[in-house]
Amino acid sequence: MIHSAWSGNGVRALEAMELPELTEHENSTFFPSPGDLCYTIGHSEFTLFYGDASPAMASGRVCESVFGVIEDNLELFQQACMLTRLDGLRAFVLRSDE
Repeated sequence: MIHSAWSGNGVRALEAMELPELTEHENSTFFPSPGDLCYTIGHSEFTLFYGDASPAMASGRVCESVFGVIEDNLELFQQACMLTRLDGLRAFVLRSDE
């Protein structure tokens, strides 16, 4: 993960991530909430938001599809994300309890 400087308080996957089950906008927003797991349709970008954010790229605002929410240990998650802004690239594992 790297910090998503264009979008505010978020971290994103360094490389494009294909999530084949997400092909259309779902639960779309321009203003994700802390803990939202988002995917940018058309750009294959996976982003985790940990605070105030307004997703954007150099071309302008971006509508995010919210496909999950971190509900447990949100403060710990936020602290780890803040360190990404200071320390740079961090490894991560994406898995579901389902």
